[in-house]
Amino acid sequence: MYNRGEIVGNLCPALCREKKIRAPACHTFRGGKEAIFSAEKDDSSQLIFKYSAKYSKDAALGEAMFQPDSFGRISVPSDAEFKYMLQELLVAKLNVSVTESQVTNLMRAVIHHESTHPKYGEELVNLWQFAHDHEFVCSAVFGDRGVFPRLLGVCGQYYAVEYLEPLPVDADWPDRVKLAVMTLELLEQLERDLPEPFHLCDVKMDHFGMTPGAQRIKFLDLDSVLPRRFANHITGDGRQCERDADCDFFDCRSRCGDLSGTCDNPVTNNNLQIVCEKLFVGWTLSGTVVVPGLLMSPRTSSALSALLRLCSNPDSETNDLARSPASSHTKRRLYMMLSEMYSSLSLLD
Repeated sequence: MYNRGEIVGNLCPALCREKKIRAPACHTFRGGKEAIFSAEKDDSSQLIFKYSAKYSKDAALGEAMFQPDSFGRISVPSDAEFKYMLQELLVAKLNVSVTESQVTNLMRAVIHHESTHPKYGEELVNLWQFAHDHEFVCSAVFGDRGVFPRLLGVCGQYYAVEYLEPLPVDADWPDRVKLAVMTLELLEQLERDLPEPFHLCDVKMDHFGMTPGAQRIKFLDLDSVLPRRFANHITGDGRQCERDADCDFFDCRSRCGDLSGTCDNPVTNNNLQIVCEKLFVGWTLSGTVVVPGLLMSPRTSSALSALLRLCSNPDSETNDLARSPASSHTKRRLYMMLSEMYSSLSLLD
């Protein structure tokens, strides 16, 4: 399609013509989501191409700034106009501040041609389509913060992000402790390094990935990553409810108003609570761990086990899922305990 001039994108030449990017594997990502494919560059580094169909080309061409002329040529707004409109769109999508330099860097990352090139207008349309995709936007705007996969470029309706290794489910105990420490560091970054804290609303083991060399953990399932105000708006949107679960957005939990019978509360738990519950402790049934998590093993000390129980269920709720946030004091204790444990285990190797 690229060779016929039907698609554009900065990665298209390397992928379709020069063959500097090879795509050996096509597969479906996280069951039920659109197909993606993994690829490899000449330097043997890997990348992941994701398909985006959140906003059609016809819808984009319906925007006033892209109205074709009488010859069918796409109208091209000035750089200043497009940057302003793109910035406004990103702010509306994320409900957080987005700087002009972030918009400029995004355009540089995906636009292949100069503004005088005949295909430049099509590239702007393509970028406008991608800017309606929440996962793309999170990688594009915050990929340099070390918490989400970095955006590497686009081709047609596919965009590429860095490849991250899945967390090893069969890791030995020292590696499990190290992974838990890195996960806590990720949660701290989500609180501290973004314009406002972000909630992880769908926590599963395969929604986390490691950079090469296991130096850092990042979160992959960006459909369910929301700025705090955005998440609070979803759980507290005023809809009718009969029970607390009616107000939940996946793992972002809330409470049904006792008097109002409506969802009028913000997210009541936090990232630390849900990570302790679902990633560190594992899947429980009637208070019994059925599928052990990262930190549940015969080597789990009684002190660590007690701290994990406090972290995953701060108010010892028994009739429902835990809905209270784990405290910052619990976070500090857990981080110190795991860090000291990993240091001791490393000395034994």
